Amino acid sequence: MLNVFKDENFNLDNPIGLSKSFWLWNPDLLKFNNKKVISYLLKKEKEMINKFPAGADGYTNLPNSLTSRFSFYNFFTYFENGPKEINIIKNFIKKNIKNLLNKFNINKIDDLHIMCWYNVLRKGEEIGEHTHFGIKGLYKSFISGHFCVNAFNTSTFYKNMFNSYNIKIKNEIGQITLFPSHLLHWTDKHEDDEVRISIAFDLYFLKNHVKKEFLDSKAAIHLDLNNF
Repeated sequence: MLNVFKDENFNLDNPIGLSKSFWLWNPDLLKFNNKKVISYLLKKEKEMINKFPAGADGYTNLPNSLTSRFSFYNFFTYFENGPKEINIIKNFIKKNIKNLLNKFNINKIDDLHIMCWYNVLRKGEEIGEHTHFGIKGLYKSFISGHFCVNAFNTSTFYKNMFNSYNIKIKNEIGQITLFPSHLLHWTDKHEDDEVRISIAFDLYFLKNHVKKEFLDSKAAIHLDLNNF
């Protein structure tokens, strides 16, 4: 479902035509066996933290986490031998991206590129307020999103940088939310003994909007939606 929050004082047009200042795409939940995914992703987390150095964490306040290694891999290509549920999640993400693009009547999708990573939060941790791209970089990544693999009693908050109100969405297993990449967002503190795992992504309209270093590391890859 697409929810649009209008700001009458703001009318900046994205180069591809997304002129709404504040919108969220929040469809029905995906039903899947998340226990298999949790076990697999936690095993891979240890491997990846040892393999990749910590880099920028995108102002999430998670400096030595898997989040700070987002620029070294892509969720869509890194887990070739994972459980079938991984592919179910990938297809769910692709389906919702395509549905949103159709909703906005965006038909030019031949050169879409995506960065996709996952975050693991343990008790006492939270994702700090951040935005994936400032308003000047709106043309670069025009859609961001995240999918909840595991979450208990936490919420994600979305705030339009041009006014003071924010939207609170309770995190639920199987939930996907798509939002403008310039939107400020954060989570409250995770207080459960079980880990909170989410998959996050940024979508680019054109390859030449992506940093060369992300293409070279294969953190950004082509996303083919034509036959999906």
